[in-house]
Amino acid sequence: MKGRGGTTFIVVVALVYVGLVAARAVSLERTSGTLGLVVGVSVMLLPVIAAYLVWREIQYGNGAQEMGAMLDAGVTDPTGIESVSDGSPDDWVTWFRAAVTHERNGDRRRARAAMRRAWRLYRDRSVSA
Repeated sequence: MKGRGGTTFIVVVALVYVGLVAARAVSLERTSGTLGLVVGVSVMLLPVIAAYLVWREIQYGNGAQEMGAMLDAGVTDPTGIESVSDGSPDDWVTWFRAAVTHERNGDRRRARAAMRRAWRLYRDRSVSA
């Protein structure tokens, strides 16, 4: 919950940016000439990409929070990394624990990769169930 304020701020800033860039793109498209139209359409792609990336990160954060709530946020098992290689690579709980372990060890890159894998497995499990 502690990251919600910062996330809300970033989303608001991103939405303001998207709105300003979209307005500029429309004004470019309305200028006479083919060049204005091409540049306007090109500029319009930037807010679409930005909105997609923001949405994806929010989904990732919500997924991580949902998985943590499922496990009651009491993940303290330091064997999370070994259990991935011990035969349960398709278990989202295992990858979640590995992500927490990597994060506690200061390895952010591997922690995010493991959390993304856990989220994919969790989401796929939810869809197929």
